[in-house]
Amino acid sequence: MKHQSRRTFLKKTSLGLASIAILPGLYGKVAASDRLRVAHIGLGGMGNSHMKWFANLPEVEVVALCDVDEKHLGDTLKSLQAIQSGGKVDTYGDFRQILDRQDIDAVTCATPDHWHAQIASLAFQSGKDVYGEKPLSYDVREGQMMLKHQNKNDRIFQLGTQIHAGDNYHRVVELIQSGAIGKVHTVRLWKTGGPPDLGTPKPQAPPKTLNWDMWLGPAPFTDYYPERCHFNYRYFMDYSGGQFADFWCHIADVVFWAIQPKGLKTIQARGKAPAGIVDTPASLEVDYAFDA
Repeated sequence: MKHQSRRTFLKKTSLGLASIAILPGLYGKVAASDRLRVAHIGLGGMGNSHMKWFANLPEVEVVALCDVDEKHLGDTLKSLQAIQSGGKVDTYGDFRQILDRQDIDAVTCATPDHWHAQIASLAFQSGKDVYGEKPLSYDVREGQMMLKHQNKNDRIFQLGTQIHAGDNYHRVVELIQSGAIGKVHTVRLWKTGGPPDLGTPKPQAPPKTLNWDMWLGPAPFTDYYPERCHFNYRYFMDYSGGQFADFWCHIADVVFWAIQPKGLKTIQARGKAPAGIVDTPASLEVDYAFDA
């Protein structure tokens, strides 16, 4: 049997990136040369969750952090140092500086949605594996671009739909595929909630701690409004797709997994206009028809 390093094993087997969470302690104390060197890009709520998951794995060393907001960057660095003491951690405001480093094995990405595909594709080209937060990409074309670069560069990618790994979804899929409820012909999904009314604020000068131009990235230029930035990005079509884009991958996941519908024939959608500066639908109903 050809010998391979533990690092190679973790990177190349089907366990993927996040799945190494099941392995702590399997090999006992991990040599520094065998540890995966990970960097985190985008340090809001989910970005900090990524950091904490990986920093608590003995198989991983977090070596770099990146965010366009200096406050996010500083706060996350403090949190990381409380978990992973003693190691050198570099901080960046431009993710491309991380991709230029040959000593980093993988990155996680928890930026706003409009950056997902660009960062992942460039990471693949730089030889890095990626754990990317949902949704996969801003649109279908971007997802196809990601797949092209992943395959071309033989990289590992895992989508951060954490609920997919839970026992509940696995059990539901097992029950449906066993025929316990018979043949499924109609599925109804729903998610309560919608975008908030953010009013009609006036533009402001970006805070000195925020690189607004880099935050916008591939999105159209617009003046800075605090209400458009950070958590609220998901309520603007330039950056995301509202409640639908935020939660569809969760609530539809179990359906596509369990019954694997084929032959999409039609899509019909209707919605209601939002209030204030938000431009994603206040509510949305979508009907999908597949071959029987």
